[in-house]
Amino acid sequence: MVVGSLTLPALGGYPMLAVVGKRLLVTDAENTRVVDGRVRGSCAAASVDPATLHLVSVARGNCGNPALFGQHVIPVSYVPSIRNHRGWGVNALAMRISIADRSTASGYRLGPVIVTYPNASDTRAETIEGDGSLWVFAPTLGPRLSYGELLRVSLRTGRVAQRWRMPPITRALLATNKDGLWLAPSNESGFTEHASAAQKVAQGSMYHVTAGMRAPTRVFDVGIWGARWLVAHGHSVWLARGRASRPPALWRFAGPSATPVIRGAQTTGAVRTCGDLGDGAATVAGNTAGIFCLSNPNPNTQHVQWLSPTGGHSSVVARIPTGGAWEFADNAVVYNGSYYFVEPTGRTSPQFGRPVLHRVGPRRQ
Repeated sequence: MVVGSLTLPALGGYPMLAVVGKRLLVTDAENTRVVDGRVRGSCAAASVDPATLHLVSVARGNCGNPALFGQHVIPVSYVPSIRNHRGWGVNALAMRISIADRSTASGYRLGPVIVTYPNASDTRAETIEGDGSLWVFAPTLGPRLSYGELLRVSLRTGRVAQRWRMPPITRALLATNKDGLWLAPSNESGFTEHASAAQKVAQGSMYHVTAGMRAPTRVFDVGIWGARWLVAHGHSVWLARGRASRPPALWRFAGPSATPVIRGAQTTGAVRTCGDLGDGAATVAGNTAGIFCLSNPNPNTQHVQWLSPTGGHSSVVARIPTGGAWEFADNAVVYNGSYYFVEPTGRTSPQFGRPVLHRVGPRRQ
């Protein structure tokens, strides 16, 4: 496979990557804050042609405007108070939905708070868009953080269309395909203190839900070690199961009933070092043509690995030198058979550097 790279303008310290229409959009929303009911802060968005890696445009605007990010609705998370939340011991984060509205001077309107949750690395809400909805999962809520909540937000109105109570699955993995949302515990999830046997089963399971369902359905027992990663595409779901120190076992499920078509296929090679932590968007991505992932064998090199979607064979398909201030990529996407990720160089420096967009794929797009 061939590696292509594009150095982007300085966008901020936490660039994120998404496919919007036929373009790649690299954005940074770290300046987002809410003051007196309005979103403050300036954010950036770079539009890139995925075939040529040509920088099409760079736009900057209010962080609350969904149009800047190529969307009609976006979630906005912020700290509502500097005081620790009673009973949690940490600050709370609140989430509201911003809806594009050309009739307003700002170009958007901000909806009410839809969920409030603890501001800690393993309790922050995760969001993902797919199957016609924006999905929000807040893993631990209540005075004792004893349950989670899953919300389905309409991409048309920005309103909460459905809300379900869930087991408290911290650092959960989320994926969407044509059959809806899939949610599973990661290697970092663990169990709540003093959990019963039944509670451990509930927290260690993969769930499926789609619009209109009365409740998410438990479809697979992931086990006490959780999942290394979770990928969904079309009508298929792939899950790598097992502890991080050993080669994962690959499972593939078909359709909304999650029928197992590959049962614990062993994987070979260095792909065992890949995984997602359940804290932010995924870096493992793929489809029926193959699954890609990232690993760091040393501080100066990033390996892109390819795994057969049927299990077994895996190989390193690209070795990419990294900058001196390299940290792990925040997310990655697969588009037209190529794997894209952003190297956020300079994140630890006083002045954030220029991120680099990498593409690994066939010679012809």
